[in-house]
Amino acid sequence: MRKLTAVLIVLFFTQSILGQVIVIAENGLNVRLEPNSKSKKIGKLHCGTKIKVTERTGKLLSLKDNGEIINGEWVKIEFENFPMFVSEFKTGYVFNGYLKSEKEFSLDLEKHILKYEKFKDYQIAKSSNPFFITGDFFGDGTVDFAIKAFKEKGNVVIIIMDIGGDKSQFLKPIENYNTDAKSNREIEEFGWADIFEKVNSGTILWSNYTDDFRSLKEVPSSEKVVLNYDAIYVHASESCGGGFIYWKDGIFNWLQQE
Repeated sequence: MRKLTAVLIVLFFTQSILGQVIVIAENGLNVRLEPNSKSKKIGKLHCGTKIKVTERTGKLLSLKDNGEIINGEWVKIEFENFPMFVSEFKTGYVFNGYLKSEKEFSLDLEKHILKYEKFKDYQIAKSSNPFFITGDFFGDGTVDFAIKAFKEKGNVVIIIMDIGGDKSQFLKPIENYNTDAKSNREIEEFGWADIFEKVNSGTILWSNYTDDFRSLKEVPSSEKVVLNYDAIYVHASESCGGGFIYWKDGIFNWLQQE
């Protein structure tokens, strides 16, 4: 797993927290049936997912991650069936070396956002789950943050923080249904997008709907997009509508997903 920016996320996290916490493992955190690494996996929580820690087990664990030693213990959690996580279980166990208190994390993130004049009137949309994701969204080898925020309630935007770079901006992808035609309409509001996930580098992206639904084998090679860095997926879980968002040629592009 690539090392996350130390300004916002500290992986060497030993304090055991009960209550509401946030998953900070960039590639997600396994949920197991019992508090040990050999137990059955019952799910995976994306980075940014909010969960509730209900019990400490006292069973300690140390991991080596990108040269860092991560110390912690197994803890019991409660979770709901989030749009991106479906399980028959309502409780499970996770390693708390990749958890951080929601309050502490939110304060750190807000301080960082306030450094930018263009973001100063915006608040983090903390009611969203998740309200942020991480990934290399600009293809520069560093981990960036995509954060749901709002200036006025009901109007949710996504802020892209280019960590270590100068491209931090409001996410406004251009509709791009195929490689030969682009509309000028920018998508600015994301309050409808309860599914908010990172798409891993190397995934083949395409618009699954033109005049009708189509599978990957029906898509011309000229319309397939394969990136060597991460993209973003947004979608409405209870209805059709959403898309892939990816950085290319100096702009964020949109591929429709019904």
